[in-house]
Amino acid sequence: MTRVALPTNDGHSLAHFGVARTYAIYEVEAGRVAHRQERANPDPDHQAPNHHKLVLDQVRDCQVVIAEHMGPPMVRSLQHLGIRVLRAPSLSLAESVQAYLRDPDSLRDFSVQEAAPPPGHAPHGDHDEHDGHCEA
Repeated sequence: MTRVALPTNDGHSLAHFGVARTYAIYEVEAGRVAHRQERANPDPDHQAPNHHKLVLDQVRDCQVVIAEHMGPPMVRSLQHLGIRVLRAPSLSLAESVQAYLRDPDSLRDFSVQEAAPPPGHAPHGDHDEHDGHCEA
């Protein structure tokens, strides 16, 4: 089984990873979705001093994250945890999951160079800006 996480505000379209209201977690077995659950982001307004750790804790048991927008420190932290970070082919959760089910290797890896923080983001002290790894 593979757990795949996608950030969302409404359960239908992708949101910026760190400020999404929820994470849709899909359990994938034999090329199909066996189960879906929603996990609430405990700090969607990005205000807590330990925001980075709080968000990572929601997806730590996932093997894959599919996203459209994500800050560079989060990309590096997810990769450091061994989580594959993929670029969403669509803003639609359903289309992105279907693309993953058809061929996971058709989605390209999310690069730190194309990552961007959410609008109005001010860095917090809970992640190291030098290498992006969470101090969790």
